[in-house]
Amino acid sequence: MQRLTILFLTAIGGFVDTATFVSAKGLFAAHVTGNFVVFGAALAKGVTPEDYVKLIAFPLFVLSVSLGVITYSFIQRYFVVLLLECVFIGAVCVASYFFPHMVNETVLVMALVAAMGVQNSLHRHAPGPMTTVMTGTVMNWAAQATERIFSLETGPSEKKTTPSMTGTMMIFFVSGCVASGFLTYMFNLKSLIFPAIILVFLVFYELLKKDKTQQSI
Repeated sequence: MQRLTILFLTAIGGFVDTATFVSAKGLFAAHVTGNFVVFGAALAKGVTPEDYVKLIAFPLFVLSVSLGVITYSFIQRYFVVLLLECVFIGAVCVASYFFPHMVNETVLVMALVAAMGVQNSLHRHAPGPMTTVMTGTVMNWAAQATERIFSLETGPSEKKTTPSMTGTMMIFFVSGCVASGFLTYMFNLKSLIFPAIILVFLVFYELLKKDKTQQSI
């Protein structure tokens, strides 16, 4: 994927994860580990129906990753997977704006979980730091910086990114989280219009970049 695509997907990952956390009482759309932790904590104080949604999100996330992998395997173009993610987030936007009382919010949140599963599937074909969970990205950044500072032998990694790239990804992720925190509190899931617009741009960006590469060859 193009560098610009990776950075904006990182911002989208932070935005969507924060949006579901705010609107669905602690559910992470992309952070499976977080959902297990929150559910485990809920067991100690008493489980509510909302807590079970966090468990339902896991198989849906897995199925969505599979959907993304299958979609890419047929065409092998990143923009198709991005388009699929855009459909999920776009559906949430349409329902939030035009059918706010007809569609259950849990359904909308599950659509966002599916979107994040699809986005995560891209990393099967584009190795590098994750765009949705920052733990691995922070680890890569810290390890790469340490290797450079002390002139150590670098560990094996496919398409190793530079510390500046991973550092920039962290900034984009945090920016997405902060923006979503304010916007989702103000507009609820209607705030997803912003990542939806960015995804439309990324679909065309990846498509045009690919076409230009083929023409130059």
